[in-house]
Parts: sequence; C-alpha cells; structure tokens
Amino acid sequence: MPDSDPYPERLMIHYGGTLKTVFLGCLKLFSLYLFATATFVIAPSYLWGREELLEQNVMLGTGVFLAGLIPLVFVTYTTAPYVTQVHVRLPLFARRSRDILDRYTRALPPDAELELTTLRLSGRLRATRVKVREMYVARGPLGIANLARRAPPRKTMPDWSRWREWSWWRDRWAVINPPPSRFYVDPNGRGLTREPGIWENVMGCIRRNGDGGGTSTRAGAGAGAGASPAATRKDRVHTLR
Repeated sequence: MPDSDPYPERLMIHYGGTLKTVFLGCLKLFSLYLFATATFVIAPSYLWGREELLEQNVMLGTGVFLAGLIPLVFVTYTTAPYVTQVHVRLPLFARRSRDILDRYTRALPPDAELELTTLRLSGRLRATRVKVREMYVARGPLGIANLARRAPPRKTMPDWSRWREWSWWRDRWAVINPPPSRFYVDPNGRGLTREPGIWENVMGCIRRNGDGGGTSTRAGAGAGAGASPAATRKDRVHTLR
C-alpha cells in the first residue's frame, strides 16, 4: 500500500548549495594537506643540515611549521559552523498536507527535533541533532555564526560499570570531540528546497527562544506547564486540524 503522506518524516528545509559545500570541503582538505606537508616533510628537512647552521635552520623550520599551522587553524575556525543542510523531524499529522505543515512549523513544540549537517575537517558530513528549545539566535565573532545551541546537561561522573558497552566509549569520545554548539545557516540558501518558507517558520520559532540567557517565550508551542504530554499532543492535533 503506498504511503499517503506527501512529506517524509525527515524533511529537508534548507540546503546551502552543492558548489559551496564542495568548495569548503576542498578548502578543508587542502589546508590539512598543507599542514601535513609543512610539518612532516619540509620543516624536518631543515634539521638535517650542517650543525653550524642549526640555529638558523631551527628558526626556518619553525616558520615553515607556523606557515602550515595558521591556515589550518583559520580555515577550521571559520568554516566549522557552516551548515550545508537542515532537516526537521515531522510527526505523522504534520506530513499530510502543505497547510498543516506550514501551521506546525510556525508553532513548533519545544521538543521538536532538527538535524543540522556541517562539514568535518576531513570533508565528511557531520549531522547534529538538536531540540528547538536548545537553539537561539547569536552573533559569532567575525560573523561566522548566526545560531547557537544551549549546552545540554551532562553527567558529572561516568558510570564505570558500563565500560564494556559501546555507548560508554561513545560518551567518552563525545567529551574529546564534542558536537558543535555554533552554526551558520546561509540565508541565501532558503530557496534551494522544494518547500520554501518552512525554514523561515522554523527560524521564527528559534528567534522567540531569546538570546540564550533565558527560557523560551514562544506562544502556541504547547500547553501550560501543568499539562501532561499526552494532553499537549492531543490539543496540538486538534488545533492544526
């Protein structure tokens, strides 16, 4: 039986563009290659010269090392927040028509899930799942970020009894390689999806979250604090219908 819902559960609402994504991926790889060549090939060659020129060669080797390190740090810092794709997770009732989808994204619940895809240093894609309540509009240094994520609560002490499990090692790796907390979504990429206007609705919900210092003030995002989750979902379905 074919699926009657016109929209998938994971809907792409923003796309940064193929050309920009490929360019940034190549730029990251080139900076990494430049750093590796300068560090492991060119810089050590200065230490193999004559001993009377050792001090001068050390200075030259240090300069070569810095010449490879500085571009890597700059490229990594400035391109890390760039978001290539944004997906939103849709409940079943919001996937039935464009009108319901539009009304749902105008008043997203706090626990609605977004998936922001960025580029790793190796050029591979990295997907980060966030809740709408965790996101807020922010201004990063040099204008490299326009969205930020509130830090989720973390356990203070690791559960050492679970060290054999894969999830334990995954949690330890998350400490070494934490998920990104700042993002840059290109406003000019909003027209590259088949559902234009949905990302603008989501951004409206994020703007109502404040500047990161307080709690969400979005109207219509759910029932009151005393309402149960089941009642909240029931009220939202009735409202959207």
